[in-house]
Amino acid sequence: MIASLRPEEAVGMWAWLIEHGFFSPLGNAESLIFPEGSDCEPPALVWNHLKGSWNLALQALGWGRYLAERDGLAPILWQAAEGNPLLHEGYRLLAQGAPTPTPVTPQPFPGPELHPIPGRIEAEDYDLGGEGAAYHDTTGGNEGGEYRSDDVDIQITTDLEGGYNVGWLEEGEWLEYAVDVASNGQYDIQVRVASAMDRTVSETLPAGETVSWTVPLIRVLHVEFDGVDVSGPVPFVATGGWQNWTSVFSRRVSLSEGQQ
Repeated sequence: MIASLRPEEAVGMWAWLIEHGFFSPLGNAESLIFPEGSDCEPPALVWNHLKGSWNLALQALGWGRYLAERDGLAPILWQAAEGNPLLHEGYRLLAQGAPTPTPVTPQPFPGPELHPIPGRIEAEDYDLGGEGAAYHDTTGGNEGGEYRSDDVDIQITTDLEGGYNVGWLEEGEWLEYAVDVASNGQYDIQVRVASAMDRTVSETLPAGETVSWTVPLIRVLHVEFDGVDVSGPVPFVATGGWQNWTSVFSRRVSLSEGQQ
């Protein structure tokens, strides 16, 4: 565990958190801020879940909204954390002074070759490297239980040539692919999508009769190269089922030659 707290703040802050049961962001939350006016000191603190790890960073915001820093409080903080079952089950406590893990460099999967462009990239063949490096998924475990054993949700597909598809996608999730673009130029990007999500709207008429109708729920994806959105928003609506597949396109996308 990583912590930066001033001595006069540490014990009271952790006791307050434990008493009020606020060791809650075990799975998905990456940042939790306690506002001014709470019973703890200082007026606010930031709790950060470090991407790609089970580490937890707790930072105190001092008076004047600065980050308060203090070394040597790890034993007190760890003792408090061990006594809280929510935190104990969700996070592995690190030894004091443990070095910061070296960032993971994503590698192509299945490899060793990069995905060629032009070419076809299977959604389930995202890079190796784990959460925060090769993908971001908001839930733990593989909901579909197929193909790979990390947190990306993969199932068997009925689309075209069979194989697998990535599903259970939520806003903010992403996948990364190491690619090798053959030459500078403009390319058409085709993505296979399926969705059963529509929205039903109901209204009660003056006579008491209730009428309902379906409103298409628009979903949007985009494609980035080296962190730059090259496709723009690519919208699609429900296709009639989670395995009713169709294609959406972003055309004449400019790409640079080389590995990326």
